[in-house]
Amino acid sequence: MLIAARLPAALLLLIATVTAAAPDGIAERDFTRAWVTEVRPGYAAPSVFVADDDLVLRDSTSVSALDPRTGIVRWRHVFTRSMPSDWIAQGGTLVAVSMGPAPKGDTTSVTGLSRADGTVRWERPGLGGAGDWRGPFGGAGPISAVPAWDAGRREVVGLAPESGAAKWTAKLPGGCDSVLSSGSAPAAVVLVARCDLGSMLLALAPETGTTRWSARVGGTANLSVLPEAVVLVHDHRLTLYHPATGRVIVERTGCWDACVATPIVDLIVLAYGAGSDEVIEAFDPARGSTRWIRRQPASAGRYTRLLVAGDRLYGVLDVGAPAVVDLIDPVSGTGRRTRLPQLGDPFSATGSLLLTAWQTGDAGQAAQVRLAAFQHHEDIVQRVSAAAWPGRSACDLLSAEDLAPLGPDYREKPDDLPSAAGCRYTGKGMEIAVRVWTEPSARLAEELFGELKDAVGGVRTSALADDDFTSGAHVRSVYVREGRTVIRVSSVYIPLRGALRAMAREAARRVRGGAVAYPPYPARWRADTTAAAPAESSDALVRLAGTSVTIHEPAGSPLTLRAYNPFNDGPTRLRQASGAAFSSAAGRYTALSPDGRWGLALSDRWSKGRDVVTLADLRTGRSRAITMPVVQPLWSAAPVWSRDGGKLLFTVRRKDDDDGGSTRVGFITMDVPSGKPVFVPTDADEDLGEFDFFWNADETGVVSSFGVEESENSDAEDPSYDTYALRFLDLSGKPTGTVENVGDPDLGMPDPYSPSRSRFVAHCPRHWGALCVSDATTGAPLVRVDLYTERLIGWYDEDHLVVWQRVGEGYQAAVVDFAGRVVGRLAESTTVREADTELFYVRRDRPAPP
Repeated sequence: MLIAARLPAALLLLIATVTAAAPDGIAERDFTRAWVTEVRPGYAAPSVFVADDDLVLRDSTSVSALDPRTGIVRWRHVFTRSMPSDWIAQGGTLVAVSMGPAPKGDTTSVTGLSRADGTVRWERPGLGGAGDWRGPFGGAGPISAVPAWDAGRREVVGLAPESGAAKWTAKLPGGCDSVLSSGSAPAAVVLVARCDLGSMLLALAPETGTTRWSARVGGTANLSVLPEAVVLVHDHRLTLYHPATGRVIVERTGCWDACVATPIVDLIVLAYGAGSDEVIEAFDPARGSTRWIRRQPASAGRYTRLLVAGDRLYGVLDVGAPAVVDLIDPVSGTGRRTRLPQLGDPFSATGSLLLTAWQTGDAGQAAQVRLAAFQHHEDIVQRVSAAAWPGRSACDLLSAEDLAPLGPDYREKPDDLPSAAGCRYTGKGMEIAVRVWTEPSARLAEELFGELKDAVGGVRTSALADDDFTSGAHVRSVYVREGRTVIRVSSVYIPLRGALRAMAREAARRVRGGAVAYPPYPARWRADTTAAAPAESSDALVRLAGTSVTIHEPAGSPLTLRAYNPFNDGPTRLRQASGAAFSSAAGRYTALSPDGRWGLALSDRWSKGRDVVTLADLRTGRSRAITMPVVQPLWSAAPVWSRDGGKLLFTVRRKDDDDGGSTRVGFITMDVPSGKPVFVPTDADEDLGEFDFFWNADETGVVSSFGVEESENSDAEDPSYDTYALRFLDLSGKPTGTVENVGDPDLGMPDPYSPSRSRFVAHCPRHWGALCVSDATTGAPLVRVDLYTERLIGWYDEDHLVVWQRVGEGYQAAVVDFAGRVVGRLAESTTVREADTELFYVRRDRPAPP
């Protein structure tokens, strides 16, 4: 069986240099490295997979076969006139799809290579791949047809894998125009076709190409074809179909983040989400029931791959580095959680070897990809007892004196991962994290330390321990090695960075000369053999009518979607509580109050020369028109609610006759219950004339920004700036202060302040590709988040932001931490038309309207 992986690196040329791992000398490791080989960078992303007894590597000029037991190259085939783009491995043939230039435009070709030596057995110019090949890659039994695509005739061609002869052709159903992915099982050739009404799953007879069965599967579908089942992740579900009949073998919900499945022995093992848990389940297809099941908190890791070698099952989790792996007995439902000794992303298993790939390279240098095999030792016995290596908490490594920058009232919390021990210290609204890896020997610690340095592009720093480095120009992390212990001290907070070296030095001093281990140790677990599979996921997955957006509201989220505006001009859709149905409102609202009670609609025209807004009580459904205290050519724009929903702030603009633009001339505050507005002119302040107002931190005044330092390529008619300043005013319009050297706060959300109002977010000065979080009172920078976005939905909590960002063919509302990592998703769309869809979130900690 094959598990395929696409490596995130440039085009590779194989170096036939393989290094065998020296014996560790300590028998406590579940894995030791058997071999490693480096591949040089080039132009395009390579792919790698295991098919039967071959490790196959494809780069943009060649396909190579390696011995997975040794890493030694068996053969390499170079494409002189084209670039290989996909492959299919069946029996004695490796079918490669390639593309290259031709006098009348790019052309594609399908070529059959001998699995024995890489020589060409046949070639079919003009044909291409039927979408992306989704397996299987060997071990599937007799495959009588491989699907190809004839772009000119827009039809699928079934090729005999041994000869390349066309056995049949098949047209797609009406309304379908292309194939997204495909695979072949002994019982069916399987396609996912792109159609007008979404994706369609098609199973064709391998001998004739006639349709055996089909199923509508929604907008997006991730296909994997195995000999025993057709696996499809679609509409946030995991569905396994019988290849011959299309019968649903098993289906599970909870595929918001990842779902994986694999057959092993007489079972199908599935991993999926259920509420805030990750579930791994062994399903018996013969009996149609669950053999065993295990739930764990999702924070302990989600399974990204299930790798099979014979009767061995490896569950690869997404927590920590080096990679964390569950060694699972599929029959009994018992497991052992451990980690690899070096960095590497497991992508396949063969025999007792776990194969990994990892991108390496120093800062400023071209990246390389390292392939490695790790030997699994089943008869492992730990020679070193816990008494000989007494365990200590990572929270012991820093003292109150070391943590003085956090203040005397700091708090500490153990943060152990399966891969390493850890501790988090918090104080003054900031955080320091410590991570500790304990190795069996100093040599192994030195090897892991070197790999971590390559992975982050580390820079050697002053002598702090046996070895040390920092994470580069922006020192967010300091790594030290003392003997067999590797320690990382890190913080994203700018005021703490100057103290990280001293903290790392003290942590190293405390482990010096001590025979101490820092847990976690490998842990064993046992699944439940009596529990049933969970019902529908308790997490709310709701498709928003009129859009392609699906929202995800996990238990414990501080936000819930109260309303949304579709991308078209239809009415706002509202609901009164999380889990309730959405219904159309009386109109389309511009802004929703933080408690969800009030909706506000701006007018796009004057009424008898006056500006009028509509305020709706969403509890009663009653609305009223409020005449604003400005007349044409002035109008109110950019409404911002106060935290309690009791006040509104508007920016007042004047239409410019000469260029069709507008100039800001003041602001309006409105008491919401009474609907009384007050206009405050600010046109006497020459700096304020372009950007909208928002409330200050305690809502006793207002704030606006103005450009200070023009960008190098600024347009005189539409200037842009590298730096800005914030002007603070009281509610009478009197200036009360200025904060200099900030970035543009216009991020698409009306209020840049965090839920506690203690910090605000803006673009970084002179760096549009990053966000800066600053102190709300002083403007002092706290965090730089290396993340480009043109639109923020808002704050998730004090340490996370919600970003509306382009992903593939659509968008997602991603929860990102201050390191710029996506740690969750609240919504996703499948089309680009949702770029301007407005999502109105309210905080769960706010009481619902009475």
